[in-house]
Amino acid sequence: SELWVINTLDFKQEISKSSLIKEKYAELTTSNKWYLISRITNADVFAASTSFYIALLLINLFFLLIIIYVAKAEIKNEKIKKQYVIRLRKKKNRLESQNVLLSSIKNRLELRNRQLKEYNNIVAHNLRAPTTSMSALVSMVSRSNDYEEVKTIIPKLSMITKSINSLVQDLLTYVRVLNDEKVKIEGINVQQEIDKILCLFIETIDGDIKINTDLSEWNTVQFSKMYFQSVMQNLIS
Repeated sequence: SELWVINTLDFKQEISKSSLIKEKYAELTTSNKWYLISRITNADVFAASTSFYIALLLINLFFLLIIIYVAKAEIKNEKIKKQYVIRLRKKKNRLESQNVLLSSIKNRLELRNRQLKEYNNIVAHNLRAPTTSMSALVSMVSRSNDYEEVKTIIPKLSMITKSINSLVQDLLTYVRVLNDEKVKIEGINVQQEIDKILCLFIETIDGDIKINTDLSEWNTVQFSKMYFQSVMQNLIS
C-alpha cells in the first residue's frame, strides 16, 4: 500500500519572495491554485518512524531504569526498616528483662530493709531485759561483802548467761534465714519458752510478782521462735 499526501501551495506567496517581484521588475497576475502531491512509501514511513521508535524506546528504557532504581531503593529501605524494627524489639525485650530484674532487686531490697528493721527491733527488745538483770546482779556482787550472798547471786548470773547465749544463738539463726522471703515457722512449747524468758527477768521480778499461765487449750503453737520470744518478753516486761 502507498500513502499520498496533498499540500496546498500558495504560489503567490512563494513567488513574492523572488527578487524580481520584490524589486517590481515583474508582476504575478495569475490566480490559479497550486497543489503539491507527494507519494510516501512504506520505506519512507519506516525510515521516518525508526528514529521516533528509537527515541521512544530510549525514553521507556530510561523510565524503566528509574523504576528499577526506585524499586531497589524501596526494597533496601524496607529491609533497613525491618532490621531497625527487629533491633528495636530486641532492645525493648532487653529493657523489659532489665526492668523485671530491677523490680525483683527492688523488692528484695525492700524485703531486706524490713527484715533488718525487724531484726534491730528484736535485738533491742530481747537483749534489754537480760542485760538489765545482769547489770543489776553485777552491781549487787560488786557492792556485797558477804560471801554467802555472792554465792546466791552467782547461780543467777550463770542462768542469765545461759539465757543470753541461747538468745544470741537464736539471733544468729534468724540472721541466717534473712535471705528467705518467709520467716521460719516451727513448733514452740509455750511453757518452756515462757520459763526461759522468765530467767531473763530473774532479778527484775521479785518474789511479790507471779506469772500465771493457762495453757490447757494450746501448749504448743506454730510460730516464729524469734517473734514469739520478742512478744512474750515485751508482755512480761
